[in-house]
Amino acid sequence: MAEPVQPRMVKASFNFKGANNDELCFAKGDIITLTQTIDGGWWEGTLDGTTGWFPSNYVKEIKPADAKGLASPTGKMTELVLNKRESMAFYHNVVLQNVIETEQAHVDELMAILQTYMKPLHEANILSAAECVELEGNLEELTVFQQGFLAALEECAKLPMSQQRVGEVFMFNAPQLKSLYEAYCANHPKAVSVLQKYRDELGKFMESVGATPPGIMVLTTSLSNPFRRLDKYPVLLKELERHIEESHIDRGDTQRAIAVYRDIASSSTEIRKQKEMEFDILSSTIENWEGEEVSKLGDVMLLSQVIVHCENLEKRERLFMLFPGMLVMLSSTPPYSRYHYEGKLPLSGLTVTKLEDTDDYSYAFELTGSMIDKIVVSCLTAHNRKQWVDMLRQQIKPGHTPAVTPAKPLPIQLSSSQPSISTLSQAKKPKVTQQPVFKAHNTWSLSCLRPCPPLRPSIFMRDDPTKSPRAGRKLTAGRRKPERAKSEDDYLARRIDDSKILEDDALILKVIEAYCTSSKTRHTVNSSLLDSPHMLIAEEEKIIFEEIKGDQTVVEEKSLVDTVYAIKDQIKELIQEQTLMRKDLEDEKRARRKLEAVLRKSPRLRSLVEFTSWEENPIGSATL
Repeated sequence: MAEPVQPRMVKASFNFKGANNDELCFAKGDIITLTQTIDGGWWEGTLDGTTGWFPSNYVKEIKPADAKGLASPTGKMTELVLNKRESMAFYHNVVLQNVIETEQAHVDELMAILQTYMKPLHEANILSAAECVELEGNLEELTVFQQGFLAALEECAKLPMSQQRVGEVFMFNAPQLKSLYEAYCANHPKAVSVLQKYRDELGKFMESVGATPPGIMVLTTSLSNPFRRLDKYPVLLKELERHIEESHIDRGDTQRAIAVYRDIASSSTEIRKQKEMEFDILSSTIENWEGEEVSKLGDVMLLSQVIVHCENLEKRERLFMLFPGMLVMLSSTPPYSRYHYEGKLPLSGLTVTKLEDTDDYSYAFELTGSMIDKIVVSCLTAHNRKQWVDMLRQQIKPGHTPAVTPAKPLPIQLSSSQPSISTLSQAKKPKVTQQPVFKAHNTWSLSCLRPCPPLRPSIFMRDDPTKSPRAGRKLTAGRRKPERAKSEDDYLARRIDDSKILEDDALILKVIEAYCTSSKTRHTVNSSLLDSPHMLIAEEEKIIFEEIKGDQTVVEEKSLVDTVYAIKDQIKELIQEQTLMRKDLEDEKRARRKLEAVLRKSPRLRSLVEFTSWEENPIGSATL
């Protein structure tokens, strides 16, 4: 029996806490299974079932047999490993075939809707051209996309198991899928309105072209198929991830795709609900409405439920609707879904301020102006607050000309179930308004005992926020060139005139030169006679360290790195002890105040306390 190919493994030399949620966090000494190694200084690996990127200069490659707890493979172990891999490959193929088969069925359903129902409906003259567009939405574009997506999955399935990049196919198509499905969801309330208005006529037409009675139900169900398919993608990807090896090259993209598609489904559902509420408000009668009709104020840019905090500490639920240059406030009566007019607020001259969370409110912002009293508004989520603050500031900005534009679709955001899959910004949800200043840093800092990670491309500079930031991967065979090194070179080329960078480069060259000189002299007999610069090597430098263990003081010789980590642990313990002592002190104060209240309420005890001297009753003296 052939020996199984051993996965490459590395051991962490330093702790690493990723800044983005597609980066792998680990502690010194952890054993990581590699999935990808690309140029540019960033590798991908798996630790405890989580796959992510990390700087390659934080780890050292080891043999699998040297990993803690792993023994050299015997014949029986080799057979077990092979059986496990064969089993995983088999079930992975089963799940992949299920993904392709269900995707094929979904494409067939979409084609049937267009060919069997929608095309004859256009020719039947039951609906006007505009109503046909509202009913169909962008279903034709969605069908064309799903056909291309299916073809990409089928091509991927033809490759050997070790080369299949199913997660990459999903990530590559995520931006287009997101925009198409969000547009389809935004159109859903209009389609429902057309279905309700022509319910009987559409029902008869559907039955006349072969639909099972009741025909209107068949049409409604067919138009809802894209919603159900979108909800299935995260489940299918999760099942696919269960049957992929820890060292497989596609494991990281598959995990990231789970979070991305879960967020796409969530944001699409949120958009559909918001559009339904918006359509309901615009098509209903608003009680006590003043001025021109609400439908003539323009397109709704943002709509959500908020809580308004009054000066008398009263909280009132309100619906805020943002139009170009105008904020409309409504209240609703849930049993009958009736809306009441509460006021309009022109945005000119207003100031929007984001507030810190307090005991009275959270996720709040404040509206102030010369013509209005202060209004404190709290939102349901931090993301919702950011939407309101950004949109209001954009509308209030001096020189801003209100434009009648549709509401912005919600951006993709990776779930933070992991310590962050990269804020693909939210996609994980792009908050990009302008390109930030990107500061370069040294690859080694003399003031730090660990190396700085290599430079990564900023998320704001990525062409596509839903792709893995490591490289601009394309669905082509052959070697893929990573873009990380290119982005750094391009950036440095643009900033080559910056004198600060030139000084940093000169310092790095001096450090390298000094290190090389000291390395050579250590191998010569007369090295002590040479005037070479002293280099601090953190892992070799020793220091005497005193530590109290129980009742004894232990003096040990430790490396500088171990000493720093030991001191760090002791400081952490001291902080925890201080926190506990502060808590105990607060508890003691509260207990004494309660005791004082009890003594004051009881006349007998009160006279006793007053008679007792302060020295005899220290508790009484402290409280009274």
